[in-house]
Amino acid sequence: TMPPDNEWRQDRIRLTLPNDIAHVGIARDTVRAAAQRYGYSASDLDHWDQVIEEAVTDVIQLAFDPDERASFDIDCLQGATGLTVRIRDRGRPFDPRRIQPIAFGGDPTRA
Repeated sequence: TMPPDNEWRQDRIRLTLPNDIAHVGIARDTVRAAAQRYGYSASDLDHWDQVIEEAVTDVIQLAFDPDERASFDIDCLQGATGLTVRIRDRGRPFDPRRIQPIAFGGDPTRA
């Protein structure tokens, strides 16, 4: 589990970034660097990249209004068996009604 926010520990790395899509690469690279010390394979590190990029993009696009200036935190907790990552924002809660439906064309039963 993650330590409480008011408790600082030597095994926690915290990165605070502005809610700007231009900073997704910094988030991705920081988590990748934290994960490398555990000997994750190149494929595992690529998965970390993908997961962090998607999660940070979702936070930036869904938790805040487009013109809202804010920040979010990424906590990396270095444990005995691996890395735990938590992304924490102070934006609005997730509302599934805000997601636009995806329209798929054609009949999926036809080849």
